Amino acid sequence: MKWVLVFSSMMIPLVMISIISYGLLQGINVYESFIEGAKDGIRVVVKILPTLIGLMMAVGMLRT
Repeated sequence: MKWVLVFSSMMIPLVMISIISYGLLQGINVYESFIEGAKDGIRVVVKILPTLIGLMMAVGMLRT
């Protein structure tokens, strides 16, 4: 059981290192790609935020 805890605690750093290494080996500008992805993520959040707020309000009203 202890090996599962060790393995799970090492997964996130290993995934991050492997993504960065793959990007560098392929000649991709990893930082620029990350920034573009973050900008797209912010746009998605702005688009779906009103819907999420409306759904949470509707669920709250139905619960009361």
